[in-house]
Amino acid sequence: MDSTNREVPRKETHEGAEIANVVAEDCGRLREDVAKISVAVRVRPFLPSELKRKKSRNSLGISPEGKQVTLKFNLRESALPASLQDSKHNVTTEKAFSFDHVFGTETTQQDIFENLGMPAILQKAIDGYNCTVFAYGQTGSGKTHTMDGFDFDEQLAYGYNRKTSSATGGVALSEDSVHISVSKNDNFGLVPRSIVALFAALDGNRADKNTTWSVSCTHVQLYNECAYDLLNQNNGGPGVTLQSNSVRGPGLKMRWASKGGFYLQNLFEVTTETAEETLHLFRQSARNKVVSSHDLNPVSSRSHCIFTITIKRQSLDAENLPEVRESRLCLVDLAGSERVSQTNSTGVTFTEAIGINKSLSVLRKVIVALATEPDRSHIPYRDSKLTSLLQESLGGNCVTLMIACVAPGDDFIDENHSTLKYASHASNIRNVAIVNVDSNSRTISNLRLEVQRLRNELRALHNVVGSLNTEKPLQKSTSKNAEGVSEELANAKRSLLDHVLLFKDVFRAEESAVKEVQKQQKYNLVMKRDNELLHDENMSLRDRIRVLQNMLLQGGRVRLE
Repeated sequence: MDSTNREVPRKETHEGAEIANVVAEDCGRLREDVAKISVAVRVRPFLPSELKRKKSRNSLGISPEGKQVTLKFNLRESALPASLQDSKHNVTTEKAFSFDHVFGTETTQQDIFENLGMPAILQKAIDGYNCTVFAYGQTGSGKTHTMDGFDFDEQLAYGYNRKTSSATGGVALSEDSVHISVSKNDNFGLVPRSIVALFAALDGNRADKNTTWSVSCTHVQLYNECAYDLLNQNNGGPGVTLQSNSVRGPGLKMRWASKGGFYLQNLFEVTTETAEETLHLFRQSARNKVVSSHDLNPVSSRSHCIFTITIKRQSLDAENLPEVRESRLCLVDLAGSERVSQTNSTGVTFTEAIGINKSLSVLRKVIVALATEPDRSHIPYRDSKLTSLLQESLGGNCVTLMIACVAPGDDFIDENHSTLKYASHASNIRNVAIVNVDSNSRTISNLRLEVQRLRNELRALHNVVGSLNTEKPLQKSTSKNAEGVSEELANAKRSLLDHVLLFKDVFRAEESAVKEVQKQQKYNLVMKRDNELLHDENMSLRDRIRVLQNMLLQGGRVRLE
C-alpha cells in the first residue's frame, strides 16, 4: 500500500477534471459547518401585577435594527449591584450588548419562529446536522412561553391548572389542563411550531421513492439533578404523583459511550408518523412536568426539560448503495435562575431552587470556559447532568441557537445584566457541526473517493506510458540518454502495476463494506421485529400485573389467562 504515497507524472485532461469535480462535490456533501452559536434576546411585556405597582420602569432599550439591547438604570432607590460597577465603583448609566436578534415586547410567536431562522434550522436537521434550541433566563422571564406557548387556564402564566399538594407544595397537572388550541394557535411556541414545520418539510420529501424517513421522540426532565422520563409514567411521573423526591427514586442512570457521548439508560423513544401524533405525545408528556408557584411566577418550572426529535433518513444513491443519516433536534426549556429574596421560596420549593441554581451555575461555567479558553484541556461538563447532556450543543457537533429571555422592569436589573452577559459569552462559542452519516455509509463514501483518486492516477500513468511508447527512437541519442528513457519507462510501468493492484484492493474493500452493510440491515430488521414483539408482551404483562395488584388491594382474586 506504500504506492499510494508515490508521486507520479500527471496530465490534466477534461475527463479527469470532471472526475475531480465529482470528488469535490462528494466531499462537500459531507462537509463540516463551523459557526458560532446564534444568540437572540426576547423581552417579555410587563405583567399585570407589575403594572399595578406603578413603580417598575422599563430598563431595556432596543436598537432600530433589532441587533442591540441596552440596559438602562438609575439610582432612584438604591445603589446598583456590584456587577454593574467598575473596579473604582464608578456607576455607568447604560450598558449595550449586541446579538444576532433582539425582539421587543410586541413580537408575536410567529415572528419569533420566522426571524430566528427556525425553518433553516429544521432544514439543517433534515440534512443530517444535530441542532439545539434552548431558552435561558431568570424565572418568570418568558422561557416556557417562548418554547411551549400553550393556551393557559385560570389566567396562570403558562396554563397549568394549579393543584397544590400539602406533601410537596408543588402543582399537579390535570388531564385536561395541558392542551393545544388548534383554533387559537397564535400562542404556539417554538416546539409545536417546529413539529408542524418539520413534518410539513418531510412530507414534501416523501415523493422520493429511494428515500425513507423515520421520526422518534424522547422527553426528559432534570429535577434536583435526577433525570426522569416524561414519556414513561413509571419513571417520569413525579409531576403527577407529587411524592417526595426520595419516593420517586433516583431516576434514569446516565452513561457514556465513545460514540455519542452521554446518554440516559432505558430512556423511552417513541416513533411517530404525523405532526398531530407528535404534538399529542408532547402534550401528554408535559403533564408529568414538575411546576410550582412563588412570588415571581405563579407557575414556575422546577426542572429542565429536553424534548428531542430524532430524524433518520435511509436513501439509495445512483449505484443503489445505502446511505443512512441520523440527526437530533433538541428543544430545551431551562428552569429559570432564582433569588430567594425575591421569590420567598420555602420548603421543597427552596430545595428545588438550590438545585436549579446549581445546574445553571455549571452551565455558566461551561459557557465562560468555551468562550474565553476554547482550547483548555478541561471543560466542566460532568459537574451537572444538564451540561453533560448538552455537551455536543456547547462547543461540539451541533448547530445551536440560544434565546435569552429577560424582563423589562428595573426591578430585575442585576438578573438581566447576568443573563445578557452570559448570552454575550455564548455568542463567542464555536461549534463544528458535521453531517451525521452512518459509519458504514461513511466508509463506503471514503472508499469511493479513494477509487476516484486512483482512477485519475491510472489515467495519468496511461498517458505517460503512451507518450513514451509513441516517441520516435533517437538514432543519435547517447547510450546514457537511452538508458534514462528505458529506466523512466520501467518505473512508470511498475507504478502503473502498483496502482492496478491497489485499485483491486480498494475495490474488494468497498465490495466487502457493501456486503457488511446489507448484512447489518437484515440483522437490524430482525432485531426490530423481535423488539416489537417483546414490547407488546411487556405491555400485556404490565397490564395483567396492574389488574392483579388492584384485585389484591381489594381482597379479591384474579386468574391470569
